[in-house]
Amino acid sequence: MQTFYLHLHQGAERFPDREGYTFVDLAEALDEARQIAIECATDRLRSNMAFPRNWSVQIEDAAGHIAATFKFDALLGDFDVLMRPEHAAIMKAASRTAAQAKDRRVAVQENLEKCWSQLAELRDLFSKFPSV
Repeated sequence: MQTFYLHLHQGAERFPDREGYTFVDLAEALDEARQIAIECATDRLRSNMAFPRNWSVQIEDAAGHIAATFKFDALLGDFDVLMRPEHAAIMKAASRTAAQAKDRRVAVQENLEKCWSQLAELRDLFSKFPSV
C-alpha cells in the first residue's frame, strides 16, 4: 500500500490534501481523483455553475513528487457520468430533436437551391421575349 495526496487545483488556487489516502497503486489513486472530479463537477453543474474546465486533481506520492494530474476536462468526453438519471431521457430527446433539425435544415437548403435554379430558368425564358 502506498500513500498519495490528492491536491485540488482550481485554476491558480491550490487546496492541499494534508492527510493523504492509502492506495494499492497509482492507478487506484487516479480512479479516486476521477471520482473527486466527478463529484465536484456534478455539484457545480447542479448548482447552475459553470463546468470547472481549468480544475484538476494533482496526485503527489509520499516522497513529494507529482505522480499524475487528472484534469476535469477529461470528464467532458464522459459527460453522462455528470448527469442525473432523470436527465438522460431529456438529453436523448434533445439529441433526437437536434438531428431532426439538421435533417430539416439540409432539406430546406436543397429546396432553396431548386428554387434559385427555377428562378434562373424563368429569368432566361423571360429574357427571350421582347420587352413591351
